[in-house]
Amino acid sequence: MGKFKEFNERGKRFCLLDIKLLQFAGIFVGLILVKLIPDIMNISIWWLVVGAVIFGIRPLAIFFQKTPSDKESV
Repeated sequence: MGKFKEFNERGKRFCLLDIKLLQFAGIFVGLILVKLIPDIMNISIWWLVVGAVIFGIRPLAIFFQKTPSDKESV
């Protein structure tokens, strides 16, 4: 469990620009995979939609979650 805590602390060093740069790097890795394996694009769009929803649930829930400091300021 110590490694997870260490990675969490390192992750907190990232600013918004760093996070966006990592997102673009991920997009380009995906594009490289599509160029190398064109059959990937034959996947039904609904599998991609389901994947986007599944992987987006937790970040959206955390983003919109009320914290005690939010309740005090209302």
